[in-house]
Amino acid sequence: MSSCTLIPLARPTFDVAAAQKFFDSARDLLSEIGASVNGPTSLVMTPEDTASAEANLKSDEKLYILFNASFADASAAVSLLSKVSGDVL
Repeated sequence: MSSCTLIPLARPTFDVAAAQKFFDSARDLLSEIGASVNGPTSLVMTPEDTASAEANLKSDEKLYILFNASFADASAAVSLLSKVSGDVL
């Protein structure tokens, strides 16, 4: 795997500190196995976060990893990933 985009979804009403820890661990693990990790550097929790992530999303990535760092609904995932052509995990 040369590069991927990691998208961390969470809800602010759940344990945000734990969600951030899970996201940081996932990002670190991907880097350790040699992946160049793109995508948001903080949790995507609000419509504003989603809009910011969408504005900065690489559209030509081969792999997008949707990471539920805590509970999350599908609205951010649909908004962020409906226009990409790469594989979604």
